[in-house]
Amino acid sequence: MTRPPSTVEALLEALGAEREFRDGVLGDLAEEFAARADGDGSATARRWYRREALRAAPHLLFNWSRRLGVRGGTRLVGVIVVAYASLVVLGLAVGGIGYAALRAVGAPTNYHLPWGNPIAAALMLSAALALGAVISILNGYLVARLDTEAPLASAVACGLAWGCIEIIVVMFAHQFPMWYRLAIPIVVSTGTAAGGVIAVLRNRKRARPAIG
Repeated sequence: MTRPPSTVEALLEALGAEREFRDGVLGDLAEEFAARADGDGSATARRWYRREALRAAPHLLFNWSRRLGVRGGTRLVGVIVVAYASLVVLGLAVGGIGYAALRAVGAPTNYHLPWGNPIAAALMLSAALALGAVISILNGYLVARLDTEAPLASAVACGLAWGCIEIIVVMFAHQFPMWYRLAIPIVVSTGTAAGGVIAVLRNRKRARPAIG
């Protein structure tokens, strides 16, 4: 039987749904994929599988969330806190090194947004968003690596939680333009989920030789 895309399967498995429910969903998708591959070709079947995987993902996530319980919720919070604390320590270390380097060469260390120059301010805010995306990806990667039971689900949950916190924070950040305040939670949530995807795919790539 023609196998569906293994990378997409790995991502669906990483959503942490109950084994019986997950195997049922993946089994149905695999059977339909094989039938479509025989009738319409593998390229068409793969496109169909990716679309259906996007539709199935929320159901798998919901199943994961329903079975979390107190123990699972506590573990998830612990994973998120440890990952966030690790990033804080890393950020302080990098910031300290950068500050020391600027002081060593006599460069100014007090920077302010040039509000009088809209183009310069927009460029600096865009750079801040890019840095936030990198930090979010690292955070999602750490969360997924720490939670081996449901790596992608934990990364998605972390991104949603972090994004909600950012929404509350930016409500009071009236000095920043609206486009920036709207972009922050989007960058945070999608970046964290992307970090989880990277972690799952890297782990799958490393584990593949052992399976063979």
